[in-house]
Amino acid sequence: MLVVHITCSPLAGAPIRIVNALNEYSEFKSRLINLNPNCYGNRTFPEDLVWTKDKEESKQLIAEADILHFHHFMDFNSENNVFGINFKKLATKAKFIRHFHSDINFITQNNAEYKNIILNDKYPKLVIPHYPERTFLNAYIVPNIIPINDNLLLPKQVSNKIPKVFFSSSQDISMWSTRWNTKGLPEVTKKFKQINKYNKFEFQIVRNTPYIECMKLKQNSDIVIGDTTSGSYHLTDLE
Repeated sequence: MLVVHITCSPLAGAPIRIVNALNEYSEFKSRLINLNPNCYGNRTFPEDLVWTKDKEESKQLIAEADILHFHHFMDFNSENNVFGINFKKLATKAKFIRHFHSDINFITQNNAEYKNIILNDKYPKLVIPHYPERTFLNAYIVPNIIPINDNLLLPKQVSNKIPKVFFSSSQDISMWSTRWNTKGLPEVTKKFKQINKYNKFEFQIVRNTPYIECMKLKQNSDIVIGDTTSGSYHLTDLE
Protein backbone atom coordinates (compact mmCIF):
# COMPACT_ATOMS: atom_id res chain seq x y z
CA MET A 1 0.00 0.00 0.00
CA LEU A 2 1.32 3.42 -0.97
CA VAL A 3 0.83 6.42 1.34
CA VAL A 4 1.74 9.78 -0.18
CA HIS A 5 2.09 12.72 2.20
CA ILE A 6 1.39 16.23 0.89
CA THR A 7 2.69 19.28 2.73
CA CYS A 8 3.16 22.98 1.97
CA SER A 9 6.13 23.40 4.32
CA PRO A 10 8.54 21.25 6.36
CA LEU A 11 6.45 21.70 9.54
CA ALA A 12 9.64 21.43 11.62
CA GLY A 13 10.35 17.99 10.15
CA ALA A 14 7.16 16.31 11.42
CA PRO A 15 5.90 14.92 8.06
CA ILE A 16 9.25 13.43 6.98
CA ARG A 17 9.54 11.68 10.33
CA ILE A 18 6.14 10.05 9.84
CA VAL A 19 7.17 8.96 6.34
CA ASN A 20 10.46 7.50 7.60
CA ALA A 21 8.71 5.67 10.44
CA LEU A 22 6.13 4.14 8.11
CA ASN A 23 8.87 2.94 5.75
CA GLU A 24 10.95 1.47 8.58
CA TYR A 25 8.33 -0.01 10.90
CA SER A 26 5.30 -0.85 8.75
CA GLU A 27 4.43 -2.66 5.54
CA PHE A 28 3.35 0.61 3.93
CA LYS A 29 5.47 2.37 1.35
CA SER A 30 5.44 6.09 2.08
CA ARG A 31 6.66 9.21 0.25
CA LEU A 32 6.57 12.93 1.03
CA ILE A 33 5.90 15.76 -1.43
CA ASN A 34 6.74 19.23 -0.11
CA LEU A 35 5.64 22.37 -1.93
CA ASN A 36 8.08 24.78 -0.30
CA PRO A 37 11.03 23.27 1.64
CA ASN A 38 12.80 26.66 1.92
CA CYS A 39 9.95 28.70 3.36
CA TYR A 40 11.81 29.02 6.70
CA GLY A 41 14.96 30.41 5.08
CA ASN A 42 18.08 28.61 6.32
CA ARG A 43 16.07 26.61 8.85
CA THR A 44 15.78 23.59 6.58
CA PHE A 45 14.91 19.96 7.32
CA PRO A 46 15.47 16.58 5.63
CA GLU A 47 13.21 16.17 2.60
CA ASP A 48 12.00 13.62 0.05
CA LEU A 49 10.37 15.05 -3.09
CA VAL A 50 10.08 18.77 -3.81
CA TRP A 51 7.07 19.74 -5.92
CA THR A 52 8.82 22.31 -8.13
CA LYS A 53 11.76 19.99 -8.90
CA ASP A 54 10.02 16.57 -8.92
CA LYS A 55 6.60 17.45 -10.32
CA GLU A 56 6.23 14.58 -12.80
CA GLU A 57 7.36 11.91 -10.32
CA SER A 58 5.12 13.49 -7.69
CA LYS A 59 2.08 13.39 -9.99
CA GLN A 60 2.75 9.74 -10.79
CA LEU A 61 2.92 8.86 -7.10
CA ILE A 62 -0.28 10.78 -6.40
CA ALA A 63 -2.02 8.87 -9.18
CA GLU A 64 -0.82 5.54 -7.74
CA ALA A 65 -1.51 6.37 -4.08
CA ASP A 66 -3.81 4.28 -1.90
CA ILE A 67 -3.85 7.02 0.75
CA LEU A 68 -3.20 10.75 0.37
CA HIS A 69 -2.21 12.25 3.72
CA PHE A 70 -2.49 16.06 3.71
CA HIS A 71 -0.64 18.11 6.32
CA HIS A 72 -2.30 21.40 5.34
CA PHE A 73 -5.95 22.16 4.69
CA MET A 74 -6.75 22.70 1.01
CA ASP A 75 -9.38 22.07 -1.65
CA PHE A 76 -8.99 18.50 -2.97
CA ASN A 77 -11.66 18.60 -5.62
CA SER A 78 -10.47 21.41 -7.90
CA GLU A 79 -7.31 23.11 -9.04
CA ASN A 80 -8.03 25.92 -6.58
CA ASN A 81 -5.14 25.07 -4.26
CA VAL A 82 -1.45 25.96 -3.97
CA PHE A 83 -0.39 22.88 -5.96
CA GLY A 84 -2.68 23.82 -8.85
CA ILE A 85 -3.98 20.27 -9.40
CA ASN A 86 -7.23 18.43 -8.75
CA PHE A 87 -6.15 15.69 -6.34
CA LYS A 88 -9.51 13.90 -6.53
CA LYS A 89 -9.31 13.71 -10.29
CA LEU A 90 -5.69 12.54 -10.31
CA ALA A 91 -5.84 10.08 -7.39
CA THR A 92 -8.93 8.13 -8.37
CA LYS A 93 -8.41 5.18 -6.00
CA ALA A 94 -6.98 7.02 -2.97
CA LYS A 95 -8.48 7.61 0.44
CA PHE A 96 -7.95 11.14 1.78
CA ILE A 97 -6.80 12.11 5.30
CA ARG A 98 -6.28 15.56 6.80
CA HIS A 99 -3.63 16.16 9.48
CA PHE A 100 -3.47 19.35 11.57
CA HIS A 101 -0.28 20.59 13.24
CA SER A 102 -1.66 23.79 14.84
CA ASP A 103 -4.83 24.83 16.62
CA ILE A 104 -7.73 25.85 14.44
CA ASN A 105 -7.65 29.50 15.53
CA PHE A 106 -4.07 29.85 14.29
CA ILE A 107 -4.86 28.04 11.02
CA THR A 108 -7.91 30.17 10.26
CA GLN A 109 -6.66 33.40 11.90
CA ASN A 110 -9.97 33.34 13.81
CA ASN A 111 -12.05 33.48 10.63
CA ALA A 112 -15.36 31.98 11.76
CA GLU A 113 -16.50 30.98 8.25
CA TYR A 114 -13.21 29.24 7.42
CA LYS A 115 -13.24 27.53 10.83
CA ASN A 116 -16.70 26.15 10.16
CA ILE A 117 -15.61 24.78 6.77
CA ILE A 118 -12.66 22.93 8.32
CA LEU A 119 -14.55 21.50 11.30
CA ASN A 120 -17.42 20.27 9.12
CA ASP A 121 -15.21 18.79 6.42
CA LYS A 122 -16.23 15.14 5.85
CA TYR A 123 -12.73 13.64 5.59
CA PRO A 124 -10.97 11.83 8.47
CA LYS A 125 -8.91 14.15 10.64
CA LEU A 126 -5.71 13.69 12.62
CA VAL A 127 -4.22 16.24 15.01
CA ILE A 128 -1.02 16.55 17.02
CA PRO A 129 -1.26 16.53 20.84
CA HIS A 130 -0.27 19.21 23.39
CA TYR A 131 -2.90 21.91 22.75
CA PRO A 132 -4.20 21.71 19.12
CA GLU A 133 -6.32 18.65 19.97
CA ARG A 134 -8.45 20.86 22.20
CA THR A 135 -9.71 22.67 19.11
CA PHE A 136 -10.24 19.54 16.97
CA LEU A 137 -12.52 17.42 19.12
CA ASN A 138 -13.53 15.19 16.18
CA ALA A 139 -9.93 14.35 15.20
CA TYR A 140 -7.72 11.39 16.16
CA ILE A 141 -4.67 12.42 18.19
CA VAL A 142 -1.37 11.32 16.62
CA PRO A 143 1.77 11.93 18.71
CA ASN A 144 4.74 13.70 17.17
CA ILE A 145 7.37 11.14 16.17
CA ILE A 146 10.93 11.43 17.43
CA PRO A 147 13.55 8.97 16.06
CA ILE A 148 15.20 8.30 19.43
CA ASN A 149 17.89 6.03 17.94
CA ASP A 150 19.03 8.60 15.40
CA ASN A 151 22.68 9.55 15.97
CA LEU A 152 21.71 13.22 16.06
CA LEU A 153 19.45 12.60 19.07
CA LEU A 154 21.73 10.33 21.10
CA PRO A 155 23.47 11.81 24.18
CA LYS A 156 27.06 12.91 23.73
CA GLN A 157 29.79 13.47 26.32
CA VAL A 158 31.06 17.06 26.32
CA SER A 159 34.02 18.70 28.04
CA ASN A 160 33.41 22.40 27.64
CA LYS A 161 35.56 24.63 29.87
CA ILE A 162 32.71 27.11 30.12
CA PRO A 163 29.27 25.48 30.23
CA LYS A 164 27.38 25.92 26.96
CA VAL A 165 23.68 26.67 27.12
CA PHE A 166 21.61 26.06 23.99
CA PHE A 167 18.35 27.78 23.16
CA SER A 168 16.61 27.77 19.78
CA SER A 169 13.53 29.78 18.92
CA SER A 170 11.69 30.33 15.64
CA GLN A 171 9.55 33.12 17.10
CA ASP A 172 10.41 36.61 18.39
CA ILE A 173 7.10 37.26 20.11
CA SER A 174 6.67 37.43 23.85
CA MET A 175 4.80 34.76 25.77
CA TRP A 176 2.41 37.50 26.91
CA SER A 177 1.38 38.57 23.39
CA THR A 178 -0.23 35.31 22.30
CA ARG A 179 -1.60 32.30 24.15
CA TRP A 180 0.10 29.47 22.25
CA ASN A 181 2.23 30.57 19.32
CA THR A 182 5.30 31.67 21.26
CA LYS A 183 8.66 30.19 22.25
CA GLY A 184 9.42 32.71 25.01
CA LEU A 185 12.51 34.24 23.40
CA PRO A 186 12.34 37.70 25.04
CA GLU A 187 11.71 36.23 28.49
CA VAL A 188 14.43 33.56 28.27
CA THR A 189 17.02 36.03 26.93
CA LYS A 190 16.29 38.58 29.67
CA LYS A 191 16.44 35.99 32.44
CA PHE A 192 19.65 34.43 31.19
CA LYS A 193 21.41 37.81 31.03
CA GLN A 194 20.52 38.27 34.70
CA ILE A 195 21.84 34.82 35.64
CA ASN A 196 25.00 35.23 33.61
CA LYS A 197 26.12 38.15 35.81
CA TYR A 198 26.75 35.68 38.62
CA ASN A 199 27.40 32.38 36.80
CA LYS A 200 29.35 32.49 33.56
CA PHE A 201 27.94 30.46 30.69
CA GLU A 202 28.26 30.53 26.93
CA PHE A 203 24.71 31.29 25.87
CA GLN A 204 23.89 30.15 22.32
CA ILE A 205 20.70 31.47 20.75
CA VAL A 206 20.39 29.34 17.60
CA ARG A 207 18.12 30.65 14.86
CA ASN A 208 17.75 30.37 11.08
CA THR A 209 19.98 27.27 11.12
CA PRO A 210 19.60 23.96 9.24
CA TYR A 211 18.17 21.17 11.37
CA ILE A 212 21.24 18.92 11.23
CA GLU A 213 23.58 21.73 12.27
CA CYS A 214 21.17 22.77 15.01
CA MET A 215 21.09 19.23 16.43
CA LYS A 216 24.89 19.00 16.46
CA LEU A 217 25.09 22.27 18.41
CA LYS A 218 22.52 20.90 20.83
CA GLN A 219 24.54 17.70 21.31
CA ASN A 220 27.66 19.70 22.16
CA SER A 221 25.91 21.76 24.81
CA ASP A 222 25.80 21.16 28.56
CA ILE A 223 22.31 22.57 29.01
CA VAL A 224 19.43 22.76 26.54
CA ILE A 225 16.57 25.14 27.33
CA GLY A 226 13.23 23.98 26.01
CA ASP A 227 10.64 26.39 24.65
CA THR A 228 7.79 25.34 26.89
CA THR A 229 5.54 28.33 27.47
CA SER A 230 1.91 28.92 28.37
CA GLY A 231 1.18 25.21 28.77
CA SER A 232 2.45 24.24 25.33
CA TYR A 233 5.67 22.59 24.18
CA HIS A 234 7.27 21.97 20.82
CA LEU A 235 9.41 19.45 18.97
CA THR A 236 12.67 20.75 20.41
CA ASP A 237 11.49 19.71 23.90
CA LEU A 238 10.84 16.17 22.68
CA GLU A 239 14.24 16.09 20.96
